Amino acid sequence: SSGAELSLGTLDTNAYTGSVTYTPVTQQGYWQVTMGSANVGGSAKVSNRQAIIDTGTTLIYSSSADGKAFYAGFPSYYPLSSFGYSGYDGYYAIPCSGSTAISLSRSYCHRTFGIG
Repeated sequence: SSGAELSLGTLDTNAYTGSVTYTPVTQQGYWQVTMGSANVGGSAKVSNRQAIIDTGTTLIYSSSADGKAFYAGFPSYYPLSSFGYSGYDGYYAIPCSGSTAISLSRSYCHRTFGIG
């Protein structure tokens, strides 16, 4: 319903503008790539990490320290335990109604998307 789409093996040139940037896989078995930074609201919160591109999940996994640094960039975030979930220490949610920009970048590449 959001209009999001994943194309494998072809590019739909009607679905994007600009150029395509290819990033090498750094570990076989996963779509693992080198990520320059994870940015919240235009500010780098986590830098120089390996990242796995997974189109089948809504989660972002990280170390506890990286997670705290990333979520601290949002005006509000909530531990999943505040929604009645138990056994999910270290898991957080951000409001869907927000408009804080998140971007993942590499030294020569910068992609931005909004939440909400």
